[in-house]
Amino acid sequence: MTEEDIVRGFWFFNPEKEWPPKKVTKLDEYNGGDRLNLDITQQINLSAYQQTKLVDKWCDTLPKLSKVKYLWFTSKVNQKTFDAVCKMPNLEGIWIKWSSIKTIERMVKIKSLKHFHLGSSSQIESITCLADMNSLITLELEHIKKINEFEPISKCLKLEGLAIEGSMWSTQEIKNLKPIEKLKNLKYLSLMNTKVLDASLKPLLKLEELKRFDSSLNLPSQEITSLKKIKTLEFGNVPAEYLDVKIQIRNKLKWIK
Repeated sequence: MTEEDIVRGFWFFNPEKEWPPKKVTKLDEYNGGDRLNLDITQQINLSAYQQTKLVDKWCDTLPKLSKVKYLWFTSKVNQKTFDAVCKMPNLEGIWIKWSSIKTIERMVKIKSLKHFHLGSSSQIESITCLADMNSLITLELEHIKKINEFEPISKCLKLEGLAIEGSMWSTQEIKNLKPIEKLKNLKYLSLMNTKVLDASLKPLLKLEELKRFDSSLNLPSQEITSLKKIKTLEFGNVPAEYLDVKIQIRNKLKWIK
């Protein structure tokens, strides 16, 4: 993971590098490359019947797209579409803006998956399958309000980037951060718009490679103060007094624009 990945996140929008590429709706708009950005639902110019047919065509096609490594969905994803994605043979990254899916269990079939962003998905009922997703390098989960226990993540030992976040309108509850302490390779962690129910940041003190930490900082002052003990921190919304002055100057010149 590059420093830019750490500072801005793996999925940081960069249209000059076609990250993501232009949106595709119709099958014949796909150029055969390794990146595909789908916009196939919420099409106001289509009837309900036409919309269903469009999604069905893509569900039939996705498992056959062996060249696609990175896949974006910029419109709402349903369960049928997600299950079709899980049959794609060479996926390394999935980015979903938001969804109505209830289960991600079939994701374990994607052995090549390294990066997974699941935007607002309030109907998700379980994340137990993540315990078997040991190929993941970055994992981002947003507004999965039925979940507050994140123990399965502790098995994702290759994780270098992790985000567990609420939505713009809803706070994500997290029982505790203990599962995170086992992620020794973690370099960035985002807990924006969350509520840690045991109000403790102590597990983070065991992360010896953590460089960026973003949080709502709605925790007792002694917990925020304890962040001083993480000597590797360089980026995030950590109060400036907890960072070395030289690091602050370097970051301002290089990244803060």
